[in-house]
Amino acid sequence: MVQSKILKQNPSVLHLFLNAKESSSDYYLNSLKAAYSCGQVHQDKIAVIDERLFYPDCDGLIANRKSVLVIKTADCLPIFLFSGDQKIIVALHAGWRGLLSGIISNAFRKMTEFKTDPNGII
Repeated sequence: MVQSKILKQNPSVLHLFLNAKESSSDYYLNSLKAAYSCGQVHQDKIAVIDERLFYPDCDGLIANRKSVLVIKTADCLPIFLFSGDQKIIVALHAGWRGLLSGIISNAFRKMTEFKTDPNGII
């Protein structure tokens, strides 16, 4: 398991980067079963989570409440954005197609819909 030094500074953001073996272990399995995930279709679409656990047509998730968000990667990038002022977190699956389509700027745009100050995004 690996953690971001930057996100670790904010105790309200629990985050983990797990390898394949860790993500299938009994230790994390219950948390992962209740996690929100997306189809990771190599686009720039980001879903705001609701009651559903799976969002098939997007590469990112945004939450404004305590949530477990999961992004799986191989050769793509996992990108996590956090806004401390509004308690908004975004998890992105960023492959080259999504990056070219503007998934990161789309994430910032969606975060500002929640009245997040763009300068406060980590």
